[in-house]
Amino acid sequence: SALVYMDLNGFKQINDTHGHAAGDAALRAVADILVAHVRETDAVGRLGGDEFGLVLTLTPAGQAEHKAGELAETIANTPILYEGSELRVGAAWGVHPIERGVSVETAMNQADAAMYARKAASARA
Repeated sequence: SALVYMDLNGFKQINDTHGHAAGDAALRAVADILVAHVRETDAVGRLGGDEFGLVLTLTPAGQAEHKAGELAETIANTPILYEGSELRVGAAWGVHPIERGVSVETAMNQADAAMYARKAASARA
């Protein structure tokens, strides 16, 4: 199993430009995308703000990396319709395997660190 930590890009701009109701609509739309594109045995949850956590059961970390990339691409390519406007967000992500003896908190922190490392690397590219 693997944990995916996902942080939305462009969410603050939606809130600032279109208001918090638009931000709420964007969060719901992203949650719907995530739930629609994972298995019933997987879990999706909002961690707070514009962050989501996914538990991909029986999924090795390499496969989870691939799946997280696909999910981020789907989020970026799916316009969110709100009061006649098309809103768009992207997603940065990190993955960490869930292993016996490793606390959920440790796995979350490692996945979060992987997400920030990916964000920093893409900013330099």
